[in-house]
Amino acid sequence: MIWLGVATAACLALVPFGAVGALFSPLVFDHQGNILNPLAWIAFLMMVLFWIVCLIGPFGA
Repeated sequence: MIWLGVATAACLALVPFGAVGALFSPLVFDHQGNILNPLAWIAFLMMVLFWIVCLIGPFGA
């Protein structure tokens, strides 16, 4: 039960960093060539997956 509190606290502590990353993620795709850049897509997916983990993590713990 204590791990649920630890996981929730960790997610809440990291939410501001994820929010900033999500806000600035469109800047990765500012040039037309970047839409085909696999590293840009990986960075974008990591930011999206961070939010998914933070939202469902406390329910799965």
